[in-house]
Amino acid sequence: MIVRYCPFCAIRMPESKRGELFHTVSEDEAAAVRLRIGGATTEAEIVAALGPPDRVLELDQIHGGTWWEGFEAPAFKTVKQLDWLNLGRTIVFTLQVDADGKIQWIFGPKPK
Repeated sequence: MIVRYCPFCAIRMPESKRGELFHTVSEDEAAAVRLRIGGATTEAEIVAALGPPDRVLELDQIHGGTWWEGFEAPAFKTVKQLDWLNLGRTIVFTLQVDADGKIQWIFGPKPK
């Protein structure tokens, strides 16, 4: 979501600096990562395909170890997050694991 006006004072926000701060994910790098992970459906299969992650965050490092008061817990309750920061020049790959071992993954732009 792009915020064009300040929600408090209604002044127009400055232009985004996203392009200055992050790379645009290369289609070739994204395709290469998808090819490497193939049909992997478990944490072990992803790690076998990509090698050891560069960073592992446990539950308390992700969101304080509990859900914030007043907010409903999401259906997918991440208890561990693994990040691969060096798979390419433009891409960061993130694997999230829930308490039952189910996984979901995303990739996004690497900071410049």
